[in-house]
Amino acid sequence: MADQTPSQPPRPSHLKAVTPEPETDPPVERIRRYNLRVIPPAPLMLTREIPAGTVSTWAGEGGIGKTYAGLDTAICIGLGISEYWREGTKPIGPRRVLYFDAENGERLITARLHALLRGRGLDPIEALGDNVIALDGRGYNLDTPGDYKAIQKEIELVEPSLLVLDSAMALTSSDALANKDVREFLDRKIRPLTKEGMAVKLQHHVRKLTGIEALDKGAQAVMGARAWIDAADEVFTFHDGGEKRVNVIHVKGRTCGTLPPFFLGLSLPPHGTQPEDMVSCIKDIGGLASPNVPKAESARVAITALMQDLKARGATEIDEYTATATECHPNTAKTVRIQMTNESKLLPVNDGGRHPKYIWNVVPNGGK
Repeated sequence: MADQTPSQPPRPSHLKAVTPEPETDPPVERIRRYNLRVIPPAPLMLTREIPAGTVSTWAGEGGIGKTYAGLDTAICIGLGISEYWREGTKPIGPRRVLYFDAENGERLITARLHALLRGRGLDPIEALGDNVIALDGRGYNLDTPGDYKAIQKEIELVEPSLLVLDSAMALTSSDALANKDVREFLDRKIRPLTKEGMAVKLQHHVRKLTGIEALDKGAQAVMGARAWIDAADEVFTFHDGGEKRVNVIHVKGRTCGTLPPFFLGLSLPPHGTQPEDMVSCIKDIGGLASPNVPKAESARVAITALMQDLKARGATEIDEYTATATECHPNTAKTVRIQMTNESKLLPVNDGGRHPKYIWNVVPNGGK
């Protein structure tokens, strides 16, 4: 029986078979080289705690006053108020701040901002001007391309010196407990925002602690993955200091070194106060009156005394000696040792063993 399959009509002469283009890898972007012949200038300090072009994590318990502190920072930079400065640095003039609120809502943010301005004796309407801009970031997820482009557009339009994200965890779908996820979020999404010199301040949370004082947990008190600390340039933790005070610990200072612990005095309106009657004030009152703080300071003194004989010692030996000598928690000893290493007061050396040891830096001022 003959094959009755219909034959295909001939291909028109003007049509040609299309060969798909071979897939090619995207071009590889070269990694920027350092110019090792010229020391870059020190970064501009937006406040005592925030260098320009950096990422800082500010972590505190819920309700301790993080939002008030974030708004007060916005006021200081936006109005050029020269209250909080590192020794030897100069106050800057008024600059723009972009406050991206993902938790509180317009009523709460506006009421607290007005209360802080009244606490400074300023009229909220006349003093504010256009330098402090708040955006409703509720429901936004910076891991999605559309939402990320939206905040990039706002940054392009406003050109702020500081971007405050309140809070960082509310703006990502990354697993806050997974170092890989958090590191990728901070390195791929947050760090690129600083390329033009803008600083990014992440409002974050601390773990709810039981049985051990907050300071004794040190950097480990920050909620979630360790990357919230490791991928940031500056890290501060807020702890209840009693008597309407918040104890602020500078856990990490990659750019300009760590500050000693200090107290912020909070004068907040009583619960139920009408927004138009709210008056708030935050003041740096210095002083280390908390019974926990001297433990960290004592640990620093003990490590200094131990290491100045210039012998190399392992981390475990240093931490155990410090904890025993000062009766502090081992995590306090570890945290202080890490701080002193970041400050170049302790130098890691490799003597061929499995773990590095540390020696005292004999260069004056810790090599700074």
